[in-house]
Amino acid sequence: MAEIACLFARFGFRLQTEGRYREAEFVQKLALRLQPNQYFTNLPLAATYHETGRHDDALPLFKQGLDRFQDFENKTNAIAPVLSPAKCLGPDVEIRKLRNRYRKMYEACLKATEGKSLSGFYLLISMELLF
Repeated sequence: MAEIACLFARFGFRLQTEGRYREAEFVQKLALRLQPNQYFTNLPLAATYHETGRHDDALPLFKQGLDRFQDFENKTNAIAPVLSPAKCLGPDVEIRKLRNRYRKMYEACLKATEGKSLSGFYLLISMELLF
């Protein structure tokens, strides 16, 4: 299943780089269903959500994906080359640049959602005080 998810992730990543976000999201969700705990399924979908302004949806995927990416970088076992960024996302992908790109997107999502939760909280409190 991991290899199939890897193929879906690669195709979705390619669609995303072409700006075909709707198709990318569809394929990336298929990859995520097959391998929900892999960086190569979490991060591209998170990036698609980020690019389409769905920051709340992107945040948990970024968090989990970046954690898994770190695990991948720390491992030296035999399975790592099979599910490497070059295999799952593209042959020209440099690991360090990819990780930095996703971290910047994650930080942008954090900034975009920064005031949302507090303003919603204050609205709820205000409504409770009125009624």
